[in-house]
Amino acid sequence: MLNFFIIYNNMKKHSFLNQISFFQIMKCAICKTKVQETFLKKIIGTHIKDAKGKKHTICFECQKKFPKKEDMLANMK
Repeated sequence: MLNFFIIYNNMKKHSFLNQISFFQIMKCAICKTKVQETFLKKIIGTHIKDAKGKKHTICFECQKKFPKKEDMLANMK
C-alpha cells in the first residue's frame, strides 16, 4: 500500500511540471509579439541560434521580413 502512495505522489509532481511548461509563452526575439502555435503546440515560425549557441524564437512575420539568418540576428532587440 505504501508503494501506491509513493507512485501517486510522483505522478502528481510530474503532472504539475507538465502544466508549468504548458503555460510558457514564447515571444519573438525581433518584434516581441507572442508567437502563434498550432493545436499541437508547435510554433508558427522558427528557432535560430546565435554565435554563443543560444536559441531565439522568431515569428512567421519577421521570418518573412528577414529571410536570412544574419539579418534576423542583426535586427534582434
